[in-house]
Amino acid sequence: MNAVPGRFAYGVAAVIITATVILGVRVIGTSRAERILGEEALEAGDTRLAITHLRRAIRWYVPFTSHPRAALKSLRWIAKDAESRGDTDEALQAWRAIHAGLSSARSLWVPHKGARDEADDHIAALMAERQEIPASGLSAVEQAAVMKKGFGIHWLGALAVLGGFAAWVFALVRLSGQSTQAGMPMRTSTFRWRVFAAVALGVFMLGLWFG
Repeated sequence: MNAVPGRFAYGVAAVIITATVILGVRVIGTSRAERILGEEALEAGDTRLAITHLRRAIRWYVPFTSHPRAALKSLRWIAKDAESRGDTDEALQAWRAIHAGLSSARSLWVPHKGARDEADDHIAALMAERQEIPASGLSAVEQAAVMKKGFGIHWLGALAVLGGFAAWVFALVRLSGQSTQAGMPMRTSTFRWRVFAAVALGVFMLGLWFG
């Protein structure tokens, strides 16, 4: 009997963990840098540049990190302050930056959905005040409702992505521990784990496609 080395499973796990850590550090570092640039621009009085950097800080989202949340807080302050001064142009830029940043955040779900809904409501109100007509032809309120529903992955899609990937990795680990013998038919258990891995990968891909 020639046992497939268990070291292969540990190697696959190590590669996945290392890649995840590197990617996470990269995303967090970029979000932090954009937040700092945004705050510096805000202190210098360049609100337009501040909005741009703060929107980017929100887009580079990692759960439970403080930089996107701080950027979101600064953008809300800019929007509220602009509204209090009657500057609808600047207020719309800030609220739209919140919507765009949260809608395009690098995540399986829309983070801070309540904040995005708040931004959409303000966008609708400001557009109505300015008598702007969305390109869709809908009213501002109807457009805001469409915006709230139009982004983010469905929870079933997120479950398929996470569950399918985890099941696929688990199947690969189990297959790495299966024993084989030259010239002998494939063991039933090995065949079952291969089928399980294929199904899990299919679920993962379907979650990405339809989620």
